[in-house]
Amino acid sequence: MYIILIQAKLELTSRRICDVRHHLNTQLETLDFAKRLWGLFQALINGALEGIREQLGFGPNLTGFQNLSGFY
Repeated sequence: MYIILIQAKLELTSRRICDVRHHLNTQLETLDFAKRLWGLFQALINGALEGIREQLGFGPNLTGFQNLSGFY
């Protein structure tokens, strides 16, 4: 798949293969960072929801919060 992406970019641009590879690697690193950042946000949201459950005195099986947790 990686080679197919490089070939497609080479055909669309007049760049050298090393430039295309560097650009593609940069894009993949950005996607990886975004994925990790989203995981951090999910953990923070889950922690906040757990805190709200505890403050309201509900157990871990509160249906409304389960639906909200499943949203993302």
